[in-house]
Amino acid sequence: MMMCSIRLSHKIAKIQIAHHLFLNCE
Repeated sequence: MMMCSIRLSHKIAKIQIAHHLFLNCE
């Protein structure tokens, strides 16, 4: 359960970073 939660939050963090970089590039 905890592992799944960590993985999910890690995926969300990755998406946020990618979105942030995309906005900075624009």
